[in-house]
Amino acid sequence: MAYGTELSESSQLTRAKKKSTTEWFDRLVTLWWLPQWLGVLYLGLACSVFAFLVQTWAIQQTSASRASLLMGTEPIWAVLIGLSIGQDTLSLPGILGAALIVAGTYLGLRAETRHRVRLRRNRPRQGRFQIGEPGGTG
Repeated sequence: MAYGTELSESSQLTRAKKKSTTEWFDRLVTLWWLPQWLGVLYLGLACSVFAFLVQTWAIQQTSASRASLLMGTEPIWAVLIGLSIGQDTLSLPGILGAALIVAGTYLGLRAETRHRVRLRRNRPRQGRFQIGEPGGTG
């Protein structure tokens, strides 16, 4: 019988938590007026949709590897914003982590650039005929 009472107390506690959560949400929804909902709409559109559209456009302007390397620096930007706006502090592990991210990004971009240059050198020039090719002299 003791086991059954523990289950019923547990289920009552779960119901109480769910009820308090829904009550809180209902109060929040009814307390917000038009300006608050417009703010939420703005944040959803400007900070999410617009940012993703700009990000998609920027990725199309460069290579996938370069875009992924640069997107890997997002934690650095978050730290810089936290330091400047949020008055956060940065400890030694945070500094070392940031240095590793920047160093890894630099090395990755350097390797990607070398690979790109090597591909350009090995690619035949377009628009010019070589001797012995169809359309060329000889």
